[in-house]
Amino acid sequence: MRSRNYARSNIPASFQIGRYSIVESFDIVDWTLNLEARGFLLHCTSSKHASDKGLKDFADSILNDPLITATVRQDIAPPMEFPTVTDFTVEDYFWCGEPDDRFQLYKEAFDKFRNNGKISDMDRTFLSKPTWLMFMECDLGYEENVAVNVNLHSSEDKIIRDFTNWLRKTRACLSISVPRKPVKLREFEEWSKYKVLPFLDLWLWSMVNGVRISHQDMGVALFPNDVDVSVSERIRKVVAPLARDVCAESFTDALRDQARYEIASGRLEKALPHKFANIGSNENGWVLVRS
Repeated sequence: MRSRNYARSNIPASFQIGRYSIVESFDIVDWTLNLEARGFLLHCTSSKHASDKGLKDFADSILNDPLITATVRQDIAPPMEFPTVTDFTVEDYFWCGEPDDRFQLYKEAFDKFRNNGKISDMDRTFLSKPTWLMFMECDLGYEENVAVNVNLHSSEDKIIRDFTNWLRKTRACLSISVPRKPVKLREFEEWSKYKVLPFLDLWLWSMVNGVRISHQDMGVALFPNDVDVSVSERIRKVVAPLARDVCAESFTDALRDQARYEIASGRLEKALPHKFANIGSNENGWVLVRS
């Protein structure tokens, strides 16, 4: 088959697409570990405390040896299954009992309402906001576990319908990207087909090093034998959006939960290390630990 022979101007010499061949056989644990590592590097690129030299070494090391492969479980208890829907307990309530100074405006609105019931429209707006939004507006981020009120006297169908609507709306507000259904083999095949991992590695390397890699150069590097398609458009329309979605921490967390369930149910005989267990450090900064 003919291959393209364009000059790879900004593609690092250490990048070799052949190093990713075993991705075709990746299962959910392999994908989880590798996508989490890229998500970690993406997070580091926005950290004000990150060492530029360390990040460059980290990105280079991934290009030179890009893949983490999971091991078969040996005398390791399967991970416990944790439910995603639980009660908001008394302990949870009292953990939230000491207000942060940054909540002062919200607290003042609540005190006025509690003392005399006379509040302004602005106060009413403060009090009607979900707590996760208050945390966001006070620069405290948000917790992945949030509390909701459920009317247990409503029909089950209505509760499920209303909860689904609330869930989708809240995730959209927080730009949370997670799969709606369990990820299947066909998704893994798609990620492999569209070179998600090598794209992420080149994209992250370019950000760390301040180098622009065009869609055309990226496409030629990832799909050297695809001469009858516009690889530039494939990168722009398909590969880049897909890779960024599956690299998001919310997505990889959902993937990890699914992997834990498959291991706990006996469907998969692999060890699943703790989140970021494959990320280590040395005198130069972060390193990818593969064994």
